[in-house]
Amino acid sequence: MLHNNSSKNKLKIYKTKLKNIYIILSVLVFIGFSLVIPLSKAIKILFGIASIIIPTLFLMQKAFSSHGAKNSNKILGNFFIGEAIKIIFSIILLTVFFVLWYNDANFILTGFVIGVLIVGISPVLVKIKKR
Repeated sequence: MLHNNSSKNKLKIYKTKLKNIYIILSVLVFIGFSLVIPLSKAIKILFGIASIIIPTLFLMQKAFSSHGAKNSNKILGNFFIGEAIKIIFSIILLTVFFVLWYNDANFILTGFVIGVLIVGISPVLVKIKKR
């Protein structure tokens, strides 16, 4: 039982660190771009980043909602359902942002690509930071 609580705590700490890194990297990218391009364009990049970060945070919540479950099929099922919802949610957000700011679609798409990179490298940064 002690091992199970320890695993839950480690998972909670990992999720918190990952969320913090998403936020920190997003803010740093926004600040960096706002120094070299107009603020309104940097905000569009931030919306592009948000269009992948927000669904990813939802996926993390959904995929790890059954921590401690003994049925691996349930955990795997939650992951795939969460991933499908993440993709659909990202498409909806991107579509809304493109419709609202179709003249700045290139900035939104740039933000989306940066967001994908943030999501991809953040787990590595959590591991590096741990050591």
